[in-house]
Amino acid sequence: MPTPLEKTEALLEKAIADLESIRAKKADILEKEKQGIARVNSLENTRILQLVNLSKIDSSQLKALLMTEQPKPVEQVVKPETTNFVTERITEDEEDE
Repeated sequence: MPTPLEKTEALLEKAIADLESIRAKKADILEKEKQGIARVNSLENTRILQLVNLSKIDSSQLKALLMTEQPKPVEQVVKPETTNFVTERITEDEEDE
C-alpha cells in the first residue's frame, strides 16, 4: 500500500505532466494566432493595393490623399477639479452651549 508521501509525489508528477501539456497547447495556439494575424494583414494589404489599382491613383496622389486624411487628435479639455469648502465660524455663544 502506497504511503501518503508516495501518493502526493504521484499526484505531483501527474500535475507537472498536465502543466507541460497545457503549455505545449498554449504555444501551439499562440503560433496559430501569429499565423492568423499575418494572413489577415497580408489580405488587407492586398485589398488596399487592389483598391488603389482600381481607382487608378498613382503613388504621389495616394501619398497626398493619405497625408490629408490622417485623423486629427481630439483635444483633451482638462476640467479643473473644484472642491467647495464650507467654513463656519463658531462664536463664543455657541461654544458655551
